[in-house]
Amino acid sequence: MSNARDKANIPALNFSSTGIDDNATSTAITIDSSEKVGINSTAPSSDAWTGARTLVIKETDITKDNGITIISSSATNNGNIAFADTSGGGFSDIGGLITYLHNGDSFRFMTANTERMRLNSTGLGIGTSSPGAKLEIQTGSDWGNIINSTYAGTQYFQQFEYNGTSIGKIRGDNSSIAIESGSNLILQTANTERMRIANNGDISFLDSTGATTRFFWDTSLRSIGINTTAPETALHVALSGTNYGGVNAGTEPGHVLTISSAGNGGAGRGTSMVFQSPGSGSSVTTAKIDALQNSQSSIASNANLVFNVANTSGNLTRRLLIGNGGDISFYEDTGTTPKMIWDASAESLSIGSSNNPDENLHIQTSDSTAGTIKLQRGTSGVGTGEAVGELKFATNDTSYTATTSTDEVAKISAVSPNIYGDRYDLAFYTGIYNESTPGERLRITSSGNVLIGTTSAQRIGREKVEIKNTTGEAILSFTNDLSYAGRVHKSLQESGGTHYIDYYLNSDNGNVGAITHNDSSTSFVTSSDYRLKENVVDMTNATDRLKQLQPKRFNFIADADTTVDGFLAHEVQSVVPEAITGTHNEVEVWKEGEELPEGVSVGDNKLDENGNTIPVYQGIDQSKLVPLLVKTIQELEARITALETNQP
Repeated sequence: MSNARDKANIPALNFSSTGIDDNATSTAITIDSSEKVGINSTAPSSDAWTGARTLVIKETDITKDNGITIISSSATNNGNIAFADTSGGGFSDIGGLITYLHNGDSFRFMTANTERMRLNSTGLGIGTSSPGAKLEIQTGSDWGNIINSTYAGTQYFQQFEYNGTSIGKIRGDNSSIAIESGSNLILQTANTERMRIANNGDISFLDSTGATTRFFWDTSLRSIGINTTAPETALHVALSGTNYGGVNAGTEPGHVLTISSAGNGGAGRGTSMVFQSPGSGSSVTTAKIDALQNSQSSIASNANLVFNVANTSGNLTRRLLIGNGGDISFYEDTGTTPKMIWDASAESLSIGSSNNPDENLHIQTSDSTAGTIKLQRGTSGVGTGEAVGELKFATNDTSYTATTSTDEVAKISAVSPNIYGDRYDLAFYTGIYNESTPGERLRITSSGNVLIGTTSAQRIGREKVEIKNTTGEAILSFTNDLSYAGRVHKSLQESGGTHYIDYYLNSDNGNVGAITHNDSSTSFVTSSDYRLKENVVDMTNATDRLKQLQPKRFNFIADADTTVDGFLAHEVQSVVPEAITGTHNEVEVWKEGEELPEGVSVGDNKLDENGNTIPVYQGIDQSKLVPLLVKTIQELEARITALETNQP
């Protein structure tokens, strides 16, 4: 037979040819004894791999390509290479299928009668028939793209290149996955940058717009910046406007730092912030801030903030406690007892051993020492009138502040009277309506003298108390110099005239007497104007009354060596009662309104420590005897004149 068609009609029993002749010089198709088919291969059982010898296509001309072409009759038909599990013509018999879909120009790869992968002009899709990228992997389970390797060393799963240069890799080993970048590593969601890792290790987390860094890690400074990319401390939170710590606060501040614990920890439990410093071999805790609960329930309203600092032995010791009601306690050196307490509800401060201040400032010591307040100037070189410490009093009353330049109504000031700073006076100031600032009213000098209305002694420095009239009229001084009187009144007027030392008024503010002086003498004056008197009659029997007086010579018990002339008050009282004060043999008695001892009533005699009554002594104003003496002299003069007239 001369061609393949003739050989195809030869009965099987008579077939002895090993090839099909294509009228060429060599065999085109060979079916060997193992029923393997070779195209351009005369020994398909030996030319190919044992698992793929059913059909072997061989190109013997090394200048030509080799392959299979499947031609579809139209664009609606597909080209298929099918792999069947069993004999049969149904689609369900196919275990694997490679299909070229002319309508859409894509390859479809199927296993177990299900599409697994599709390749089109856009890219390769695994788990999807319409890839939207060069490689798109979709899965309906919890797992995405899985790369499984048993290699123990480092291997690279993906490399990124730009113009042939590697710009990043994804690598892993048996314990970790790493992403490498030759420049910056940028992570995006919704096509917006969310995080950036710079090639120097700095890490930036961006806001919702992807334009502004809100959280920044500076790897060289080992610092974190919130709202800043230039942190100046280990943690630097930059606040601006109402945007606190990245929280839009609106009308209230947001949280800059929140430390929370899960559940209800109970009384004495909470959260802490610990501060440590390097030690020998391990870190040493130097301070701690605790937010502790007071009870099991109502956590928010029963919490304290406690500040602890390590003492010289390295043990954390309580130093400060801020209570849930706003009270603040400062503790002594052992950290067990508060020594300064701010009572927020009472707006009071207690210093010392008292835990319940009953004044705005309460200082109480725990021993016999006195509670003290010290005010001290920080620099030296004070000038005349300059203060080293002041205690000021102020008001919010507009009726006062509207007419003054300050809200100060009074102050106590320690001032220097000279430029040397070698002694200091204590000055007292008070303010009045329409006065610009409080004026000095009283001064206690460094030597213990008291000056009222003046800042320096006006006489010769012997004054213990000196009062100066604000108009400059006179000065009243009380001295301790035996060479002078205990009280000295000095006129500041240079010309003559009457100057009042003392001026006496009755309950109706009427003048009832005065002590006056001029440049040469002093007068003791009692009221005597006729307009103050009524029922005026001439005095009679003055001589008889005068003879009733019993002048005596005696000494006072307190001055046994001095004998004087005088009267006994009760003996004069019956003759000239206006000259005597007090009652004969009067003693002190308990009066209405006084706090009475047990068993004592109003009107009972008061007793001294020895059980004796307490005398109330009588006094005498001998000047009140002058009218009686004058009238007696007049009567005597009349009698003498009458006798002289009747004398022969």
